[in-house]
Amino acid sequence: MPIAGFTLVEVLVALTLTSLLLLSLITGLRGISDAATRTDALAQRVTEMRLVSDFLRHHVAGALSVTYADPDQDATPPRHYFQGDARRLQWVGELQAVHAPGGLFVFRLQALPDQGILQLGYMPYPGRQWHGDWAGEQRHVLIQGLDHWAVRYQDARGQWHDQWQDSSGLPTLVSIMIQAEGRHWPELLIALGGP
Repeated sequence: MPIAGFTLVEVLVALTLTSLLLLSLITGLRGISDAATRTDALAQRVTEMRLVSDFLRHHVAGALSVTYADPDQDATPPRHYFQGDARRLQWVGELQAVHAPGGLFVFRLQALPDQGILQLGYMPYPGRQWHGDWAGEQRHVLIQGLDHWAVRYQDARGQWHDQWQDSSGLPTLVSIMIQAEGRHWPELLIALGGP
């Protein structure tokens, strides 16, 4: 009577097939894990983009046409708080009580290319007499990994400008273009209330 069982070759073939099956299973699980990590990182970037865009739309659109005079320079005509160039934007607007005590604040949004950040600074509205001093400013980083940032301003005639120092008030539109971590954000076109 012959002895039942597997030959050594059959056992080696079975072990090899089992090893290949386990290897493909582990590789598949690793691929799923990597895809989940990439998807999570993308979701975080999209959420950051949405939150920052919504914050900027809401607060820049709420800019008020307010002037100030430097008390040390009596001969100088009043200037508008709303000022900006391609790298910086300054305005007066309301800050909801969720973020701070509430009320009117002076905001300053600026790109710091050497640090790769977009920073928001704000402080309580000092009134119509202001030296332009930002002492006591609260600062928050809105975007890290900033590659490029540009702001343009549209006047009432529909012409775009790289800076806004207009004494007549607010621009009609503000365009903000952001590139962070190699990705271009959708252009923000923000309508302002006007003078």
